[in-house]
Amino acid sequence: MTAFIKKQGPAFYFNILSAAAGIAAFIAMVISSTMNEAYALNSFPLFVLGAIAGILLILIAVYAANRWGNYDYVGTLSFFQPSSAGLS
Repeated sequence: MTAFIKKQGPAFYFNILSAAAGIAAFIAMVISSTMNEAYALNSFPLFVLGAIAGILLILIAVYAANRWGNYDYVGTLSFFQPSSAGLS
């Protein structure tokens, strides 16, 4: 496992950091939306779906870069992550 971590480049760490930030933002969104009626989100299921899609796209991009190297087409999914996370 340590050899795997040592082999990674900066993009791996930034992707993992952004996935962690996305998970934290998702948890904060759920908590703040369910606190009381004043903070309720009207289209909460759409926001949840967008947040989950954004986190999954980051993780798929990390997996694809490690599986197929930097020349994979699946790694371009990380480009679409901000737009899907922007839904939430």
